[in-house]
Amino acid sequence: MNSFLLSILLSCAFPSTAQAQSRHADPDEALAERKARFSSDKALIAPLAQPLPKIARPAFHPAFELFRDSGAPWGQGRALGALWVYELPDQTRIDGLASLPGSGIIVAEGGENSYRHRLTRLDQAGVPASSVPVSGYFMSLLAGNLGGKPALVAQDMYHLQVLDPSGEPRWKDSLQMESAALCDLDRDGRGELVGGVARYKNELRAVRGDGRRLWDATVPADHVLGSAAADLGGKEGPMVAVFAARRGRATVHLLDGKGSPVLDYPDDSAPEIGVLGRFADGTPFLATVGSEWQAGHDRLRISRLAGRTRKLETEADVGPTHVVSIALADFTGDRSPEIVLGTDNGWVLVYGLCGRLLSQRHFFGQIPYLVPEAPDADGRQKVLVGVRGASSLVYSVGLTERPFAAPASASGASETAPAPASPGWPEPTLRALEAFIETGPEGPVVFSADDTLWAGDAGSAFLRWLIAEGKLARSDGGKDLYAEYEALAGRDRAKGRAFAATLMAGMKESEVRDLAAQFFSRHFLGRIYRPMTDLVAKLRDSGRQVWVVSASNRWIVEAAAEFLRVEPERVLGPVPDGARKPAAVKKRLGRRPVLAVGSGRSDRELLRRSAGPALLVTHGSATDPGLLALARKKGWLVVDLPLLPEWKP
Repeated sequence: MNSFLLSILLSCAFPSTAQAQSRHADPDEALAERKARFSSDKALIAPLAQPLPKIARPAFHPAFELFRDSGAPWGQGRALGALWVYELPDQTRIDGLASLPGSGIIVAEGGENSYRHRLTRLDQAGVPASSVPVSGYFMSLLAGNLGGKPALVAQDMYHLQVLDPSGEPRWKDSLQMESAALCDLDRDGRGELVGGVARYKNELRAVRGDGRRLWDATVPADHVLGSAAADLGGKEGPMVAVFAARRGRATVHLLDGKGSPVLDYPDDSAPEIGVLGRFADGTPFLATVGSEWQAGHDRLRISRLAGRTRKLETEADVGPTHVVSIALADFTGDRSPEIVLGTDNGWVLVYGLCGRLLSQRHFFGQIPYLVPEAPDADGRQKVLVGVRGASSLVYSVGLTERPFAAPASASGASETAPAPASPGWPEPTLRALEAFIETGPEGPVVFSADDTLWAGDAGSAFLRWLIAEGKLARSDGGKDLYAEYEALAGRDRAKGRAFAATLMAGMKESEVRDLAAQFFSRHFLGRIYRPMTDLVAKLRDSGRQVWVVSASNRWIVEAAAEFLRVEPERVLGPVPDGARKPAAVKKRLGRRPVLAVGSGRSDRELLRRSAGPALLVTHGSATDPGLLALARKKGWLVVDLPLLPEWKP
C-alpha cells in the first residue's frame, strides 16, 4: 500500500469511537445536550438556543482597500484603491455589470432561480437607486450606444436580449454571441453590436440597433475563442480583433468596421481575450492575454499596429493564474491608459503599456467583470470590479489620497492614524481577540479548516472535481463514481473518505498536489472567509505560529493554506473529527494551543481543550443549539459566518 493511500485510510479509522468516548465527559455538557436535542418544551431550551446575531457587513475603510504598488507608479501621496463597495443581497450572485452615462451603474443580480434576475441601478457613489425584475439566464451585460440610443445588451444561455436603460425589453434573438462588444462600426453615430456567432464556429456577426444584420464575416479557423472591438478614431477607425484557433494553432485576425480583413498573425500564447487602444503617441495597439493552451502561466502581449503590419512591443508573464476579464482605464489622465486584468482566483492586476506590473490586489473571489467608467473632467477614469465569491460585490477602483495621516490635533500637530479595526467582527469578539493578540500568551494557534477558514468541505469538493474531470485512475464514466461517493459520504463521512482513498490510490503525490492547487485557485478560493484572513494575518504579525488541522486530505488543505500564508509544514491532516483532532495537535506541537478556532460539533473537542480562548464559528440557524449552549457556558468567543451550499461541478 503506498503512502498516499495509507495516509488517507488512517484518517478514516474509527472516528465515531473516539467521539463516543468523549461525548459525556462533562455531566453539565451532557445535560445541556439532552435539553437542546430532546426536550419539546421551547420555554426550557430558549435560553440555551438563542440565535446569535449575524456577522455585520464589513465596514468600508480606505486603509483596507489600497492596492499593493510596485514602487510609486501614481506619484507621491497617491495610491490605487477602492473608493466604495456595493455588496449584493444575501443568496444572490453577480451575473453582469455595466456603466451607462446618464443612467448610472447597472448590476445584474441572480438568485436561486437562475432564470429570474434583477437589474439594480447604482448611483456614482455605489448607492442603490432602483431595481427591476427581468427574465433570462444572464451571463454578461453590456451598456452603451446601440442604434443611436442608450441600451443594455444581455447575453444569456439561449438568447441575446436588448433592453432600454430602465430594463424594458426592446427585442430578443436566439443568436448566441460570444465576446460581444458595442462599437460604431460604420461611424454613423448609431452603435452596432459585434461578436462571435458561437464559440465552436468561425463566424462573426455585426447587428444594427433593431437586430438586423449589418454584415457577417468568417475567419479561416475551426472556432472563435473571443473578440474585441473599438473605434480607434483617426485613419484606422473602427477595428475588430478576432482570436481564433485551427488544428491546434492560434491566430489573431484584425477586421475593419465593414468586416473586411486587415491583417492576421499567429500567436502561440493562444489568446482568448484582448482590448484595443492607442499609445500616448497615437499609434494603435492590441493587448491580448493567453495561456499557451492551458500551459499554466498566462501571458500579456502588447502589439503595436500600423496599417497592415504588427510589431510585438512587449510581453509579461502574468503568472500561474487564468485571466478572465480585461479593460483599459486611464487612471492618471495622461492619455496613456493602463491595462487592468481580472483573474478567476481573485486578483486584479494593473499593467502599464510598457508591460510592467504597476499595482495589484486580491479580492477573494472570481473577477468576471471589469468595466471602465467615463473619464472625469481631468480625463481620469475609474474601473468597476465585479467580484463573485462567498459574497458578490462591486467595487469602484481609482486613484485616491493615501489615508495615512490623521486630522490635525488640537495642538496643530499631525499624528499617524492607527489602523482601523478589522472589518466584519462583532464588537465583543473583536475586542477580546485584539486583547489576546496584544497581551495573550505566546504559543501556537490552531484553526480547523472546513466551514471555519472557508465555506464548505474542500476535500469533498476536490474529489467531486477530480471525478467530474476524469482525473482519477478509475474514471469509468465519472457519473457512477460520483453517485457512489455521494451516497457513501451522505451516510457516513468517514466511509466517504475511505472510498476517496481507494479512488486516489496509485496517483503520484506531485500530481495530486498540482491538481489540488489548480482546483483551489480556480474554483474554491472565493469561499475563504475575509474575517479569517484578517485574523490569520494579525496572528502571524504578532509572531505566533498558525497551524491548520483538518479531516480533509492534506494536499487540498496545503493548497488552501498557501493563500493564507500558512506554511505547508504547519498543516496537520488528514485527522479524524472529534477527540483525535486535539490529540493530534498535542502530539505534534507538544502542547495545547493558546487559541483554538473551529466550527460545528466535529470541532467541539478541539475548542474544549484549548489552553486559552476558543473561537466558535457559527452558521446561523444551521448551528447546533447544544453547541451554542456549551459556548455560552464555557465563555467561548463567537462569530457567525454565512454557510454556502457544498461546491459541486
